[in-house]
Amino acid sequence: MKMFWKWNMLIGVGFFMAFLVSTEAMSVDLRALLTEEYERLYKRGGGNGNPCTEEEPFECKSVDKCISLASVCNKHDDCPDGFDEKPELCTAKARPPLQKVYFFLKKNPWIRDNIFLGKVRLHDLAHAFIVSTDLKDFSQRLHLIDNDEDIRDSKAASNFKRVLKLVARGETPLLRKYGMPKGAQFDVDTTINSLLDSGF
Repeated sequence: MKMFWKWNMLIGVGFFMAFLVSTEAMSVDLRALLTEEYERLYKRGGGNGNPCTEEEPFECKSVDKCISLASVCNKHDDCPDGFDEKPELCTAKARPPLQKVYFFLKKNPWIRDNIFLGKVRLHDLAHAFIVSTDLKDFSQRLHLIDNDEDIRDSKAASNFKRVLKLVARGETPLLRKYGMPKGAQFDVDTTINSLLDSGF
């Protein structure tokens, strides 16, 4: 019986060694393949990845052209398709990152529930905060109003307009009537003022 286990162990070790040798050979090939793929994807003029260089990392949308970040939103179409001057892109460039706004809203559910009456999804709300050029654009993106409607036609849009005014006047504590907890005032001031400072 002991001999049987020794042979099984020897065979197992043999298979393991063969596996190590084959994977070592494979890893060399894998490294070569990965290097070729990296060069194909990430060098200028490449395939599915960003084909741009570090000096010109911004890729124009519909043409194979890259421009520097300084050329984005400089009031001059550097991309033939004008993508670098798209209003939503330039607005988002001046606003806090989407992830930061999303987590702010997630941490403060009273904003969605009480100001926007639970009518919008969290991600849509965060996205609208980032790309909307003004309050009317914001309200239309969230389908709070139609194109021909006024902000006053929507309770949620009117609520948010009041919030913007209160924060702008330094009266953030009055947002407690919408359910803002006492400890949220600093976050609310910081985030809403960053939107106001960027032209919201």
